[in-house]
Amino acid sequence: MSKLEAEGRRPQDSRRRAVIIHLGRTNGMGAMRRVRGLASIFENAGYLVEDIALRTDFKSGPRDLTPSRLANVRAGRIVPESLSWSLSAVLDVLDALDPDVLVCETARAFDPALAARWKVILDYVDRLSVSYRDRASLSTSLIGRTIFEQLGSKMARFEMSNTPDLHSRIAVGYADAKALCAEWVPITVEASAANIWEPPGLVYDLVFFGSLEYLPNIEALEYIANIWPIVKSERPATTLLVAGARPTERVKAMVSRCGWSMWEDFDDIGEMLSHARLSLVPLRHASGMQTKVLDAASHGIPQVVSAVGLAGFSPGFPARVADSESEFIEAILSLLESRDELLVLGEASKAHVLTEYSVERWVDWADRLSL
Repeated sequence: MSKLEAEGRRPQDSRRRAVIIHLGRTNGMGAMRRVRGLASIFENAGYLVEDIALRTDFKSGPRDLTPSRLANVRAGRIVPESLSWSLSAVLDVLDALDPDVLVCETARAFDPALAARWKVILDYVDRLSVSYRDRASLSTSLIGRTIFEQLGSKMARFEMSNTPDLHSRIAVGYADAKALCAEWVPITVEASAANIWEPPGLVYDLVFFGSLEYLPNIEALEYIANIWPIVKSERPATTLLVAGARPTERVKAMVSRCGWSMWEDFDDIGEMLSHARLSLVPLRHASGMQTKVLDAASHGIPQVVSAVGLAGFSPGFPARVADSESEFIEAILSLLESRDELLVLGEASKAHVLTEYSVERWVDWADRLSL
């Protein structure tokens, strides 16, 4: 919502009110999906939901860099990214909205002043400290590596801190929730009616999809490129589709060298996935919950996933787990040669996410927050 909309007085409405505050980054598609998912859960629980995009309407200025906020950064009570938005302006708006539940989407949208006045749910999403450090290890730029290392260090300090005024802590990733002593609340899905066995047009044997400028995804593609000659020697007709936004020159060169196909942008993930038989997720660095795994499963696409890529999901998620190159190669070849096994694995994954990751499954959690 806009700042002007939020500045009005709370309307007369008997429903409970949940407000979600988030950075509102235009390129943060995963973050915005989390916001929409939580909003849907709250709405289905009967809440009136508002969301506030901090960097869009509440950018900080010199007056917002107060001694107390700077001291909180030094003490690890907030992370440096929280200084990018105006606390005073947000407090004014929240006073008008008077939420029953306030969700801070990641540590970057949190300040202790919020927890002192409202029932705050801190959504870590994942261990951002791990994500920052992974990006530092993969960065080819000294400046980039240094920035990510510093952000990772500050985030780790915050994650280890005790914030007693919080009502609840949640996280998207199953393993991350355990590590952070938080409650697991995953990203939710809406089921697709797509039938992968009656796809429109050209079908590829394999697909890898995601942001094609994100370093862990590029590393995963390089992993596939390393095993590709062996796959082709065993099954010469094997095809692979690489799909995603903003491919780097490094990715484009890899696609060309390996003879893969590329779909640079797609408006409908279901349409894109209908062109694939098997999804590959050989991530070596990952935190939180991989939406590419969730999306493929919700469309009935079977998958071969690394243990790291599956760590965000609860035990029993239907996917073929492989880590070593030999395991990945064996899984790819055996699954592509068995239509029945592909079908069983794809249908099992779709049924699983409809049960465990649907909005309805998590409505009771939202209901309990206002007790």
